Amino acid sequence: MDSSKRQRPEKGYYSYLHNISSADMDLSSMREARDVRTTLSCKSDDSLPEGVFLVERIIHHRLTKGKTEYLVKWAGYSLEQSSWVAKEDVTISTIQSYNTPQAPHTELISDATRRFVLSIQCSLNLGTVKSCNLTIDFRLDVFRYLFKDRGTQMTRGKLQLQQTDFNDEYFIGSWYILYDRYGNGCTVDFPIVVCPRIKYGPKTYRNSNGEMLESPRLLSEIVCVNLVKKRC
Repeated sequence: MDSSKRQRPEKGYYSYLHNISSADMDLSSMREARDVRTTLSCKSDDSLPEGVFLVERIIHHRLTKGKTEYLVKWAGYSLEQSSWVAKEDVTISTIQSYNTPQAPHTELISDATRRFVLSIQCSLNLGTVKSCNLTIDFRLDVFRYLFKDRGTQMTRGKLQLQQTDFNDEYFIGSWYILYDRYGNGCTVDFPIVVCPRIKYGPKTYRNSNGEMLESPRLLSEIVCVNLVKKRC
């Protein structure tokens, strides 16, 4: 994104954008969101600010000096071009959509749960009975949908989950147990502790006509998992 696009607009600008956000327009894909963004940007209506940006979704939130900020994924732009926006510049309806997400597309849920179960089973396959920490790629809107009002909230955004907190519509069968061909088993000793987070890659720079410019840092949505394994 150009540096001019990254400059913070005047107060109220993001509020206007969120009024026409993807949450309000119920866009079903990034392609549709990009088309709408382009259409709005090309309108000659003087009431529209120059270079309109539509919100695809809110990824995460944080507290900065006691004030809440939201990490916004802009429609038509990469994850790395997401930016932090102050709470007062976000409409109530958009925040509600973030706090109480609608059901994501089935493929997104399947992909996230598959990654989660695969990571758990690979850990169980090691057979070592001890506490372990895992980092799993997991879209955070899917995480909020799957575990809304489930588990026990802890400090620093952590969530303690029992086996019954995993919806068996998406976490099928005994996904938390692994047996070898001799009948020896290793299982998760519930509860487990999970923490949804975002992870930034290291800073990197590019050469532009002899000038070193900072490139967008890679960004991942992850869930950190702490669990204990036991034999069964």
